[in-house]
Amino acid sequence: MVNILDSPHKSLKCLAAETIANVAKFKRARRAVRQHGGITKLVALLDCGQNSTEPTQPSLYETRDVEVARCGALALWSCSKSHSNKEAIRKAGGIPLLARLLKTSHEDMLIPVVGTLQECASEENYRAAIKAERIIENLVKNLNSENEQLQEHCAMAIYQCAEDEETRDLVRLHGGLKPLASLLNNTDNKERLAAVTGAIWKCSISKENVIKFREYKAIETLVGLLTDQPEEVLVNVVGALGECCQEYENRAIVRKCGGIQPLVNLLVGINQALLVNVTKAVGACAAEPESMV
Repeated sequence: MVNILDSPHKSLKCLAAETIANVAKFKRARRAVRQHGGITKLVALLDCGQNSTEPTQPSLYETRDVEVARCGALALWSCSKSHSNKEAIRKAGGIPLLARLLKTSHEDMLIPVVGTLQECASEENYRAAIKAERIIENLVKNLNSENEQLQEHCAMAIYQCAEDEETRDLVRLHGGLKPLASLLNNTDNKERLAAVTGAIWKCSISKENVIKFREYKAIETLVGLLTDQPEEVLVNVVGALGECCQEYENRAIVRKCGGIQPLVNLLVGINQALLVNVTKAVGACAAEPESMV
């Protein structure tokens, strides 16, 4: 399969890459792709779609190039679940190519591209490169997409990167806080909700971002998510409230919205990550005498 990626026939390249995308769901297959030089070949496929930013009517030839790049991105997304492959993608020059494909408007291309970036953003080297390649602004732009899967991966990538202060500022400067706050109102899709609340939690480590979230009424919405949510959502919601409640005005909002009781109720759980965040949030609220009562 890896050897077929070198084929001059574009449709064959696509089929091989899509097959690799389906097979590389487990460790041994991902390792085999890397050991046979597949990561470098897949990254090279991304280069086919370099003109995909042009909104003009593409020729059939260009459309086929875009399809090759899309299949390459799908395969890299599956392969990027392993640490060694993430490193191999970076060394093969994958980040600038992924950054360039992010500027496209093709949703079926954007999902595997953002999916790959989101997987790789767990690595420090990637987070620095994501900042350098100005990828954050395109992630923010795609939060406004209509596609739920794309919104989820963009939010997840922001969550991974927003440990970094400069990145948190970039999310705010490019207008990413408002769409994140408004996505809190759509609670049906739990995977997306977990990603969005995660991004809000990490972004709210910066005081300037908390001011914006207060303006967008996100704190009231977060309090409403303290009950009847899966644990992966709760960890993030409580984490965000813990950051927001470092400020007096927000502690008052949480109390007035009836947030103290559901926070206290969460102290009896056994999920360690949740308990760490709950104790921090309860502690922050307790700095205000009325909440302490």
